[in-house]
Amino acid sequence: MKPRRWAPGLVLIFLLLTASCWPWREGGDPFEGPSPEDIRLEVVNQHFNDVAIYLIPNGQQRRIGVVTGLTTESLGLEGQTEILTRPFRLAAAPIGSREEYVSDPINAFPGDEVVLTLTSRIRMSHWHVR
Repeated sequence: MKPRRWAPGLVLIFLLLTASCWPWREGGDPFEGPSPEDIRLEVVNQHFNDVAIYLIPNGQQRRIGVVTGLTTESLGLEGQTEILTRPFRLAAAPIGSREEYVSDPINAFPGDEVVLTLTSRIRMSHWHVR
């Protein structure tokens, strides 16, 4: 009987498929929502322009996303819980405009959701924690 040449290839494919599905893969479930330890941010953009959103934890501005005009989006603050243990600010700058909104200091805790409402007059925007 002749040895089969395709058998080692079949074994290699089986091992690769098994390793790729193994539970030691990092990253968790891609369909799982944010953990209850994270602070969530919802931005309600009533402004016509797209608006860049910035997080200001210690006076240093970090861009966390862009919200399309006249839409509502959730932006992730996942993994930044240690930064957000102190009061932080949010800033919003419409793209193509010189206007800017900077919030008062926000005290939020893990599991909270911060809702930032951007009005058509960006200076009149406001936020609340729920």
